[in-house]
Amino acid sequence: DNVLREILAGLASDLPGFLFCKQRVDSRGEPLADSHGNALYDCSRSSNHPEAHHKGLVTTFGTWNVGVWMASALLKWHRQCYNQRVSERLRPGFPVLGMCDKWLIDLLQVLVSLNWSFLLFPEWSNTADYAPTDETFDTVPLHSTELGAAIN
Repeated sequence: DNVLREILAGLASDLPGFLFCKQRVDSRGEPLADSHGNALYDCSRSSNHPEAHHKGLVTTFGTWNVGVWMASALLKWHRQCYNQRVSERLRPGFPVLGMCDKWLIDLLQVLVSLNWSFLLFPEWSNTADYAPTDETFDTVPLHSTELGAAIN
C-alpha cells in the first residue's frame, strides 16, 4: 500500500521498547556532559534531525536538473556518506576515514587481513561479509497507486 497513507493512518510511530533518547558519547565511548556537568543527550523522536537532513537534501539537489536514475544514484551516494559520518560520530571505535568510498575501504580491509592476518578496522563491517539476498534499499515513491500505474 501507499507509504504516505500508512504514515497518515498512524501506522509508523514509536516502536515498543525502542529508545529514542540516548546519552552522547565521545570517540572512546565515554559519556559527554556540558560545562555544568549535565549529561548531553541526543533525541531522535523530534522532527528536527530529519527536517534538517531534508533541508540539506533540498539545498544540495533541489536545483539540479537530472533524470530519475541519476537522482537515485546521487541519493544513494549521499545516503552512504551521511550514514558513515553519523557512524563516525556516534559509534565508539568506528574508524574516521575521511572518505566515503566503502568499496575501497572493504578492499583494503580484505587485503590487510589476507596479508597480515589482522583487521585494519575491527569495527568496520565489510559488504562482502553478508550473504546476498533479494532485499533492496532504494528510493520509496510516496505517490498514489493510480499515479504509479500511469507512470509505469
